Amino acid sequence: MFKAFFMSIPWAKKRLELSALIVSFVLLFGFQTERLDLISYDRIVNIFTPPATDHTVTIEIDDKSIAYLGEWPWTRDVHAELLEALKPYNVKAVGFDVLFVDNRYSTAEQDLKFANAIKQAGNVVLPVSPKRDSLNGVPELLPQSDLVESVNKLGHVDFEIDKDGIIRRTYLYAGYQRSSWPVFALALTQVAYPNRFTDNGEMTSGNGWIRRDPVFVNFSLPKSKNRLNHLSYIDVLSGNVEASDLQDKIVLIGMNATAMGDQFATPLTTNHKTMSGVEINAHVINSLLNDSVIHQVNEIQFLIISIVLAILSILAFSFTTATRLLPILALLVIGSLSISALLVIHKYTWYPPVFLISLQILLYAAFSLIKTDVMRNTITSLNHKLLNDDVTDLPNETALEQYIEQSIHVSNNAQLQLITLEVTKFKGISDLLGNSAGNELLNTIKKRIQSILPANAYLSRCNNAEFSICLAYVLSPEQIKLLCEQLISVLSPSYIIQDDHFRLPVHIGVCNYPSDGDNAFQLRAASLAALNRAMEQKDASICFYSSDIKEGLHERARLESDLSKAIANNEIEVHYQPQVSSKDGSIIGAEALARWRHPVRGLVGPDTFIPVAESSGLILEIGNWIMKQACFQAKRWQLQGHTNFRIAVNLSSKQFTNPDLFDEVIDALTEVELDPHYLELELTESCVIEELDTALLTMKKLKDLGIALSIDDFGTGYSSLSYLKQFPMDRLKIDRSFISEITSDKESQDITKAIISMAHSLNMGVIAEGIESVEQHSFLNEIAVEELQGYYFGKPTTAANMDEMLKHNKNKP
Repeated sequence: MFKAFFMSIPWAKKRLELSALIVSFVLLFGFQTERLDLISYDRIVNIFTPPATDHTVTIEIDDKSIAYLGEWPWTRDVHAELLEALKPYNVKAVGFDVLFVDNRYSTAEQDLKFANAIKQAGNVVLPVSPKRDSLNGVPELLPQSDLVESVNKLGHVDFEIDKDGIIRRTYLYAGYQRSSWPVFALALTQVAYPNRFTDNGEMTSGNGWIRRDPVFVNFSLPKSKNRLNHLSYIDVLSGNVEASDLQDKIVLIGMNATAMGDQFATPLTTNHKTMSGVEINAHVINSLLNDSVIHQVNEIQFLIISIVLAILSILAFSFTTATRLLPILALLVIGSLSISALLVIHKYTWYPPVFLISLQILLYAAFSLIKTDVMRNTITSLNHKLLNDDVTDLPNETALEQYIEQSIHVSNNAQLQLITLEVTKFKGISDLLGNSAGNELLNTIKKRIQSILPANAYLSRCNNAEFSICLAYVLSPEQIKLLCEQLISVLSPSYIIQDDHFRLPVHIGVCNYPSDGDNAFQLRAASLAALNRAMEQKDASICFYSSDIKEGLHERARLESDLSKAIANNEIEVHYQPQVSSKDGSIIGAEALARWRHPVRGLVGPDTFIPVAESSGLILEIGNWIMKQACFQAKRWQLQGHTNFRIAVNLSSKQFTNPDLFDEVIDALTEVELDPHYLELELTESCVIEELDTALLTMKKLKDLGIALSIDDFGTGYSSLSYLKQFPMDRLKIDRSFISEITSDKESQDITKAIISMAHSLNMGVIAEGIESVEQHSFLNEIAVEELQGYYFGKPTTAANMDEMLKHNKNKP
C-alpha cells in the first residue's frame, strides 16, 4: 500500500518536497547531525551568552619571557621564585598548567626548592594527563613524586576535541581506571573555595582512562574585552605588575609562546586562530564560579523535549493549508533554534536542535505530499462521522439541518414536510438492559421506519430515540397522515430484547414549509413543538403543527405564570378517589389527586397543569404540599374510626429524583403523626427505570421507613419481569386501558391475567384502576385482583364528600 502510494506521487511536480525528503533523510541517517549541532551551539553561545566575570589571571610563558629567561624548559627554581613573587598578592590558588613528569632539566636542589615553595604556598595545583601507551592502555602522567607530596591538589587536563577539531567540552572528573581526578580548573576552584564545590557524582571505574560528568565550557568574555586577564611570566617575576591585577585572583601559569604547541581551536577562535590550553582552563574556572557551565540534556530529557516539540509540529502542520506549510516550517525551525538558545541563556542547558529540525523538514515533506485519495478518504470519513450517528449510521441533526437548507435554497421546493417522531421510554430500556440493548433497539426502530418510507425520503436520528423524516416533495395532507399512521403501525408492535417484550409508545409531530417556518431552525422547532403536543397523550398519537400549537406555547407560558402563584393563593386542591376491596367493595383507602381551581378558568384538570408543573419545576413544591395534605386527611379519617385507612400519593419523576424527597416524606408523616405503613407512593415505570441506580437507593430508604410502593399504570410501559425483580414493590396497578375491554376482549383478559400471575409470583398485591361496571368488578374478583379503583366505586372528590362516602361504608377496615 505504501509502495503504491509512493509510486503514485508525481515527483516531477514535487521538487521542493523531494528536496526536503532528501535533506531530512541525510540529516537523520547521515553523519552530519552532530557537526551541525555543534555549529548551532557555537553561533548561539557567541551571540546570546551574557558577559562573564573574570576571576582569573593567566601568567603566560610567552615569547617575551623566553627571550629574557632563556630556552624552555626552565629550571624549577625559576617557578619557585615566581611563587615567592606571588605571595604579596594573596592569590586564591595557583595552577601550573605544566607537566612536571621528570627532572631532566633541573637539579635535585632546584627540584627541592620548587617543592618547598609549593608546600609553603599551600594552594598550588599541578596537572595530571593521560598518555597513550601500547602496553598499558592509557596510563596517567603524574608529576614527579616529591612535587605530588607538596601540592594541595592534582587535576586532570583532558579536554574533549570534537569531530571538527574544536574544544567545547571537558569532563569534571577523569582518571586511569577510576574517575577520581577533578578537572584542573575544578581543582583550582576547590582550593580557592573549599566549601563551594564538592563531588556529588557517582564514581565510575573501568579499563583505561575513565571520564564522567561532561560539561560545555562557557567561553563568554568580560564586557569590552577580547581576552581574559593575562600577564607575562617575566613581568610578574620582576614585579612589573599592578597589585590589582593579581589580588584575590586564581592564577594559572601556562604556555602561550610561538611554536610551542598547546594551542587549540575554540568557539571563540576564528580565521584559524587558536587559544592556549591554560586560557581554556581559565574559561572553565569562570564557568564554574559564575555558575554558567553548560550541561547537555540527558537522553531522557532529549527524548521528552523532542517528542513534545514533534507533536506540536504535527499539530501545526495538521491545521495548516498546503500553501502555508513552507512558512510554518520556517517558523518551526526558528522556534527549535530559539528553544535551544533560550535553554542556553536561562538554564545553561544545551538541547541539540538538528534532529528535531530534520524531523520537521520530513514532516513538512510528508504533509505536503499527502494530497492523494488516502487523505480525501480520511476527510470523507471524518466528515461522515461529523454528520452521521455512530449507532445507526443515519444522518444526525446537523446533517438534517443542512439537508433542509439545501432543499429550500438549492432545489427551490414549493413545499417540504418534516416529520419528527419519538419512541418514548427508550432511555429506560438502555439504562435497564445496557447500552448494547439500547443500540439494538435503535437499529430495530430504524429498520422498521425504513421498511415503509417512500423513495427519496431523508431519514435521520437526532436524539435518543428521536428520528426525523424530511420529504423534499409535495404530499397531500391525507398522504402525510397515512404515512404517519403507517409509522405508528410499524413501530407499535412489541420489541423483543434479551428475551423481554417491550411495548413502547410512538408520538409524531409534523410541520410544513413554508407555512410553519422559513428555515431549518424554525422547521425543527415547529416539528418538536408538535411532537411535544403529541407526547401529552399516553398512547401513540400524531400532531400537526398549527397556529393553535403556537398559541398553545404562549398559553402554556401564561399557565405557568399563574401556576407559580397557585399554592400561595390556595388554588390547589386535593381530591380523593376511593380504593376498595375486591371481595366486598369496602373502602380501604384512597388515591390523592391534584386539582387546580383557577380564579378565571375554573377547575383545571391534572392533564392540563401537571405537565406544565413538571417542565417548570413547580411540581416539587406542589407535590410536597399535596403529600402533606394527603397525610393530614389520612390521619384525620383514622381518628374518625377508619383505623387502617391507607392513602396513595403519586410521585413524578422529578419528585422521585429530588434529593430532598426522603426528608419531605418524613416531615409530612411526622407533622401529623401518621404511621408510615399507611402511606403508599405510586411511581410510574419510566420514573424508576430512567435513573436506575438512584431509584434503587431511594426505594430502599423508603421501604426501610415502612412506606408501601406501587407501580402505576403497569402494562403501558416496559412491563418487564427483569426490572420488577430488582425493585421492592408492594403492589402493581393495572392500567385502565386493559380494564376498559376486559369483559369483551380476549387479549386484554390474557394480558391482565399474566400481569396478575407475575405480580403474585413476586409476592406483590394487585390493584386495578378504571373500573366502571359490575361486570368488570366481578371478572377481576374472580381472577384474584385484591383491590379496585374507578368511577364504579366513586369519582375523585373533595375531602368533605369523602367523609360522606366513608360514613356510608358498611364494612370499615
